[in-house]
Amino acid sequence: MPTWGQLLTELQRPENRTSQGGPDFDKVRRKYLAQLHQLTHRAVILYASAFTDPGPIPSSVLQVSLGDVQGFMEAVSGTTEKELDLILHSPGGSAE
Repeated sequence: MPTWGQLLTELQRPENRTSQGGPDFDKVRRKYLAQLHQLTHRAVILYASAFTDPGPIPSSVLQVSLGDVQGFMEAVSGTTEKELDLILHSPGGSAE
């Protein structure tokens, strides 16, 4: 896996830019999630909040909570693999 600096360099390449000229974060993210799936042969789910984006939303609202059960169930409902790699990107919350 690349370092943070290597990721930033990759995002600056012309093939990883959106039609508006900004970095195509989703394209690069999906590339590495696919590589993880190829390596482990498990379903890979990234469950993330936008807590690193500056804005008026308090981090407590962006934490994992009981209300996330429905969204998580939607994310896992289509998986056919028996094992799962779950990547949580959140400022915290309840693991229950």
